[in-house]
Amino acid sequence: SNDGGAVYYRADSYSSTYTFSLSGSSFVENLAAVDGGAVYIEDGYSTVLETSSFLGNEADNSSSQGGAVYLYSVGSGGADISNNYACGNEAAYGGGLHVESVSSVDFTNNVVTGNVANSDGGGFYGYSLSNLDTINNTFAGNAATSSGGGLYLASSSVEFTHNIVAFTRGGHGFYA
Repeated sequence: SNDGGAVYYRADSYSSTYTFSLSGSSFVENLAAVDGGAVYIEDGYSTVLETSSFLGNEADNSSSQGGAVYLYSVGSGGADISNNYACGNEAAYGGGLHVESVSSVDFTNNVVTGNVANSDGGGFYGYSLSNLDTINNTFAGNAATSSGGGLYLASSSVEFTHNIVAFTRGGHGFYA
């Protein structure tokens, strides 16, 4: 598929009735030609991604975003991304996860390891995030050919508490 190798969700409104929730799921070796190797989410009021595994997924394009997950333009309900495992995923931007234009993101208790970005953000790529709380996560063994082997953040406000960034290849471990 072009976007979302396994799941494609695009709401037509920011109404509170448009909430995407994914829990207790596994996504293994999915492929998207453009964005969201496993999961593509755009628009809507809020998003919850919890207790799920993303293994070996790929967004296969020279400007692809989100090897495992691509999350874009979520409304005032924000995004809660917690207790997930993302390993061995690949994209140009955000080998593990790509999160962009979201007002509030709680990124808590995730393990993001062994992901590759062919540009920026091996483990996590964040852009235009008004309030990103990154708490108790492990970013280990991720790689980027340019910046942010572990994490890449631009035009974002972040609280970074009790996280581990280790064994990063290419770019800085945490680029902001």
